[in-house]
Amino acid sequence: MNRFNEAVLTAALLADPPSGMGWNFNDWNDVLDADKLREAAVLIGLIPRETGWHVLLTRRTEHMTSHAGQVAFPGGRVDQSDQGHIAAALRETAEEVGIASSQIRPIGFLERFATISNFIVTPVVGILSVDISPTPQQSEVAAIFEAPFDLFFDPLQRRTESREYLGRVRSTTVFQFGEHRIWGATASMMVNFVERLRAGSE
Repeated sequence: MNRFNEAVLTAALLADPPSGMGWNFNDWNDVLDADKLREAAVLIGLIPRETGWHVLLTRRTEHMTSHAGQVAFPGGRVDQSDQGHIAAALRETAEEVGIASSQIRPIGFLERFATISNFIVTPVVGILSVDISPTPQQSEVAAIFEAPFDLFFDPLQRRTESREYLGRVRSTTVFQFGEHRIWGATASMMVNFVERLRAGSE
Protein backbone atom coordinates (compact mmCIF):
# COMPACT_ATOMS: atom_id res chain seq x y z
CA MET A 1 0.00 0.00 0.00
CA ASN A 2 1.30 3.47 -0.86
CA ARG A 3 2.40 5.55 2.10
CA PHE A 4 1.14 8.73 0.44
CA ASN A 5 -1.76 9.03 -1.93
CA GLU A 6 -1.52 11.13 -5.06
CA ALA A 7 -3.34 14.08 -3.49
CA VAL A 8 -0.80 14.26 -0.65
CA LEU A 9 2.12 14.04 -3.07
CA THR A 10 0.69 16.79 -5.25
CA ALA A 11 -0.02 19.07 -2.28
CA ALA A 12 3.64 18.82 -1.22
CA LEU A 13 4.89 20.00 -4.62
CA LEU A 14 5.12 23.37 -6.31
CA ALA A 15 2.31 23.84 -8.80
CA ASP A 16 4.29 26.23 -11.03
CA PRO A 17 7.87 26.06 -12.31
CA PRO A 18 10.20 27.55 -9.68
CA SER A 19 12.66 30.36 -10.28
CA GLY A 20 15.87 31.53 -8.64
CA MET A 21 19.37 30.12 -8.33
CA GLY A 22 18.41 26.95 -6.47
CA TRP A 23 17.98 26.16 -2.79
CA ASN A 24 21.58 24.92 -2.52
CA PHE A 25 23.28 27.75 -4.43
CA ASN A 26 24.79 29.36 -1.33
CA ASP A 27 26.65 26.12 -0.60
CA TRP A 28 28.46 26.45 -3.92
CA ASN A 29 28.51 30.18 -4.62
CA ASP A 30 32.29 30.20 -4.22
CA VAL A 31 32.69 28.06 -7.37
CA LEU A 32 29.50 28.74 -9.36
CA ASP A 33 28.83 31.77 -11.54
CA ALA A 34 25.13 32.63 -11.51
CA ASP A 35 25.43 34.23 -14.95
CA LYS A 36 26.78 31.01 -16.49
CA LEU A 37 24.27 28.50 -15.10
CA ARG A 38 22.45 26.61 -17.87
CA GLU A 39 18.84 25.47 -17.63
CA ALA A 40 18.17 21.77 -17.19
CA ALA A 41 15.29 19.55 -16.09
CA VAL A 42 14.99 16.03 -14.71
CA LEU A 43 12.05 13.71 -14.22
CA ILE A 44 11.42 12.21 -10.79
CA GLY A 45 9.19 9.41 -12.00
CA LEU A 46 6.96 7.71 -9.42
CA ILE A 47 5.48 4.29 -10.17
CA PRO A 48 2.45 3.07 -8.14
CA ARG A 49 3.43 -0.52 -7.36
CA GLU A 50 1.42 -2.79 -5.07
CA THR A 51 4.16 -2.52 -2.45
CA GLY A 52 4.16 1.28 -2.58
CA TRP A 53 5.57 4.08 -4.71
CA HIS A 54 8.81 3.34 -6.53
CA VAL A 55 11.22 5.88 -8.05
CA LEU A 56 12.69 5.39 -11.52
CA LEU A 57 16.47 5.84 -11.58
CA THR A 58 19.31 5.31 -14.03
CA ARG A 59 23.01 4.63 -13.72
CA ARG A 60 25.11 6.57 -16.19
CA THR A 61 27.70 4.84 -18.34
CA GLU A 62 31.33 4.92 -17.23
CA HIS A 63 32.56 6.76 -20.32
CA MET A 64 30.43 9.89 -19.82
CA THR A 65 32.42 13.12 -19.64
CA SER A 66 30.59 14.20 -16.46
CA HIS A 67 29.08 12.23 -13.57
CA ALA A 68 30.21 8.94 -15.11
CA GLY A 69 28.79 5.88 -13.37
CA GLN A 70 26.55 7.90 -11.07
CA VAL A 71 22.91 7.24 -10.29
CA ALA A 72 20.68 9.92 -11.81
CA PHE A 73 17.17 10.81 -12.85
CA PRO A 74 16.43 10.94 -16.58
CA GLY A 75 16.96 14.48 -17.77
CA GLY A 76 19.28 17.05 -19.26
CA ARG A 77 19.65 20.46 -20.78
CA VAL A 78 16.59 22.51 -21.75
CA ASP A 79 16.83 23.05 -25.51
CA GLN A 80 15.51 26.09 -27.34
CA SER A 81 12.91 23.87 -29.00
CA ASP A 82 11.51 22.72 -25.64
CA GLN A 83 8.32 24.38 -24.47
CA GLY A 84 9.46 24.69 -20.87
CA HIS A 85 10.92 22.39 -18.24
CA ILE A 86 8.22 19.74 -18.40
CA ALA A 87 8.75 19.35 -22.14
CA ALA A 88 12.50 19.05 -21.62
CA ALA A 89 12.14 16.44 -18.88
CA LEU A 90 9.70 14.38 -20.99
CA ARG A 91 11.90 14.59 -24.09
CA GLU A 92 15.02 13.55 -22.20
CA THR A 93 13.16 10.68 -20.53
CA ALA A 94 12.00 9.39 -23.91
CA GLU A 95 15.54 9.66 -25.28
CA GLU A 96 17.35 8.11 -22.31
CA VAL A 97 15.00 5.35 -21.16
CA GLY A 98 12.42 5.00 -23.94
CA ILE A 99 9.36 6.01 -21.90
CA ALA A 100 6.88 8.01 -23.99
CA SER A 101 5.29 11.19 -22.69
CA SER A 102 1.89 9.47 -22.95
CA GLN A 103 3.00 7.22 -20.07
CA ILE A 104 3.94 10.13 -17.80
CA ARG A 105 1.58 12.44 -15.93
CA PRO A 106 3.41 15.46 -14.41
CA ILE A 107 2.00 16.54 -11.02
CA GLY A 108 4.34 19.33 -9.91
CA PHE A 109 7.85 20.58 -9.25
CA LEU A 110 10.51 20.62 -6.55
CA GLU A 111 12.83 23.56 -5.88
CA ARG A 112 15.60 24.18 -8.36
CA PHE A 113 19.04 22.72 -7.68
CA ALA A 114 22.42 24.12 -8.77
CA THR A 115 25.06 21.60 -9.82
CA ILE A 116 28.85 21.84 -9.96
CA SER A 117 28.61 21.19 -13.71
CA ASN A 118 27.02 24.67 -13.99
CA PHE A 119 23.40 23.66 -14.48
CA ILE A 120 20.37 24.97 -12.66
CA VAL A 121 18.07 21.95 -12.58
CA THR A 122 14.28 22.00 -12.26
CA PRO A 123 12.97 18.65 -10.94
CA VAL A 124 9.65 17.67 -12.51
CA VAL A 125 7.68 15.05 -10.56
CA GLY A 126 5.46 12.76 -12.58
CA ILE A 127 3.49 9.56 -12.16
CA LEU A 128 4.42 6.77 -14.57
CA SER A 129 2.19 4.05 -15.95
CA VAL A 130 2.63 0.72 -14.21
CA ASP A 131 3.17 -1.03 -17.55
CA ILE A 132 6.25 0.94 -18.61
CA SER A 133 9.01 -1.05 -20.30
CA PRO A 134 12.13 1.12 -20.12
CA THR A 135 14.93 0.66 -22.64
CA PRO A 136 18.30 2.32 -21.94
CA GLN A 137 20.01 4.57 -24.46
CA GLN A 138 23.25 2.61 -24.54
CA SER A 139 25.52 5.61 -25.09
CA GLU A 140 24.40 7.27 -21.85
CA VAL A 141 22.56 4.78 -19.64
CA ALA A 142 24.20 1.65 -18.25
CA ALA A 143 21.23 0.50 -16.16
CA ILE A 144 17.64 1.39 -15.26
CA PHE A 145 16.17 0.40 -11.91
CA GLU A 146 13.44 1.22 -9.42
CA ALA A 147 14.03 2.13 -5.77
CA PRO A 148 11.26 2.11 -3.14
CA PHE A 149 10.18 5.63 -2.24
CA ASP A 150 10.25 4.61 1.44
CA LEU A 151 14.01 4.11 1.15
CA PHE A 152 14.47 7.86 1.28
CA PHE A 153 12.54 8.11 4.56
CA ASP A 154 14.67 5.46 6.28
CA PRO A 155 17.39 6.99 8.52
CA LEU A 156 19.23 3.66 8.52
CA GLN A 157 19.73 3.94 4.75
CA ARG A 158 20.90 7.56 4.85
CA ARG A 159 24.30 8.91 5.81
CA THR A 160 26.33 12.07 5.34
CA GLU A 161 29.80 12.05 3.84
CA SER A 162 32.23 14.97 3.89
CA ARG A 163 35.36 15.61 1.88
CA GLU A 164 37.49 18.52 0.75
CA TYR A 165 36.54 19.72 -2.71
CA LEU A 166 37.64 22.91 -4.45
CA GLY A 167 39.11 24.43 -1.31
CA ARG A 168 36.31 23.65 1.15
CA VAL A 169 35.02 20.72 3.14
CA ARG A 170 31.64 19.87 1.62
CA SER A 171 28.98 17.39 2.67
CA THR A 172 26.72 15.17 0.61
CA THR A 173 23.86 12.84 1.48
CA VAL A 174 24.22 9.20 0.46
CA PHE A 175 21.57 6.46 0.23
CA GLN A 176 22.55 2.85 -0.36
CA PHE A 177 20.18 0.61 -2.30
CA GLY A 178 21.72 -2.77 -2.96
CA GLU A 179 24.67 -2.21 -5.26
CA HIS A 180 23.54 1.32 -6.07
CA ARG A 181 25.07 4.31 -4.28
CA ILE A 182 22.67 7.24 -4.62
CA TRP A 183 24.33 10.55 -3.80
CA GLY A 184 24.97 14.08 -5.03
CA ALA A 185 22.19 15.98 -6.77
CA THR A 186 19.95 12.90 -7.02
CA ALA A 187 20.04 12.22 -3.28
CA SER A 188 19.67 15.92 -2.46
CA MET A 189 16.54 16.24 -4.60
CA MET A 190 14.99 13.26 -2.83
CA VAL A 191 15.85 14.80 0.55
CA ASN A 192 14.06 17.96 -0.57
CA PHE A 193 11.04 15.88 -1.63
CA VAL A 194 10.96 14.03 1.72
CA GLU A 195 11.26 17.27 3.69
CA ARG A 196 8.36 18.83 1.77
CA LEU A 197 6.18 15.78 2.46
CA ARG A 198 7.08 15.78 6.15
CA ALA A 199 6.37 19.49 6.44
CA GLY A 200 2.97 18.97 4.84
CA SER A 201 2.03 16.23 7.30
CA GLU A 202 2.87 18.25 10.44
